[in-house]
Amino acid sequence: MSEFRYDPIKRTWVILSTERGRRPNQYLSSSQALIEPKICPFCEGNETMTPPEVFSIRGSMAKDSGYPFAPESEPDSPGWRVRVVPNKFPALTETAPGEVITSPDIAGIHSSIPGSGVHEIIIETPVKDRQMADMDANELEDILLVYQERLKTHLHGGKYKTVFLFKNHGKEAGASLVHSHAQIMALPIVPSNVASELRSFEEHRKGSGSCLMCGILEKEAKTGTRVVLDEGGYVVLAPYAASSPFQLQIVPKDHHDDFSHSNEIKRHHLAYVLGTAVRSLRSVLGEHPWNMVLHNAPANLEDGWDVTAYHWFIEITPHLTRPAGFEMGSGIYINIVAPEEYAEILRTKNVE
Repeated sequence: MSEFRYDPIKRTWVILSTERGRRPNQYLSSSQALIEPKICPFCEGNETMTPPEVFSIRGSMAKDSGYPFAPESEPDSPGWRVRVVPNKFPALTETAPGEVITSPDIAGIHSSIPGSGVHEIIIETPVKDRQMADMDANELEDILLVYQERLKTHLHGGKYKTVFLFKNHGKEAGASLVHSHAQIMALPIVPSNVASELRSFEEHRKGSGSCLMCGILEKEAKTGTRVVLDEGGYVVLAPYAASSPFQLQIVPKDHHDDFSHSNEIKRHHLAYVLGTAVRSLRSVLGEHPWNMVLHNAPANLEDGWDVTAYHWFIEITPHLTRPAGFEMGSGIYINIVAPEEYAEILRTKNVE
């Protein structure tokens, strides 16, 4: 029998309509091949094919020397490990230094403001065919460090209210190139989904005096049925109200609203957990399309919102089913695989 489940953070319902008795190999997904350009603009040696970089990690790993790393090569030249460039076809346009961004006025029926913002590409490796599931902990730690630095730059610069960090892997998930990369967008507004999540955390704290996500972690630890991995201060969960099969959340046990403040030790542990999660998914699903989104609190707003109530997390959503008219019209997604079922499958892969 099907079941409605409610997500108290996103304030959304899902319908769990499971198909019993499926074997792990029945979840295997075939991803459509991307049409690749003859020369990949993200590969090392092709730096002139992108806009000038705004940030990079270059040279050998030199943690003893402190951050930033001492570069061993010039910007926009080979020798980098992770490189950040403006999107060549941005959805938003950055304002000139000192230019004030118009505040949104939504009093009227038709409201708009200029499309001001930042849209950057984080090229995660110099090698085209090296995907996140192939990378070791050092490579992933580099990537997480860059995520943090770009988040700090845009979220705490005083100009933007929300920063989205996301990764599209595979054609069906929205990627246009095979080369592993993520994107970051800084917005002058707080989107409704972010505002709704923040309100959920705020209201729960006011009503109970505690964090909503911390309460979820405590409850999940007691049952254990949806916990895929508990390691190094992070929990990988199959969410109770997962909107799609094999959706995962990576959640820090320590409460914090902003991922960019995680220290080196926490970043090291997260690199291991993230790598384990994406490799486990690939071992069960094969090479499949997926999205990764960082759910982070917006900037410290001036309208009374308590961003410290937020608890950041990373969400990975494989594309194994396709939303249709019901999902688009109702906002209710239908999940055909129980979180408890796929959590057990992934736990088995973790110990093999």
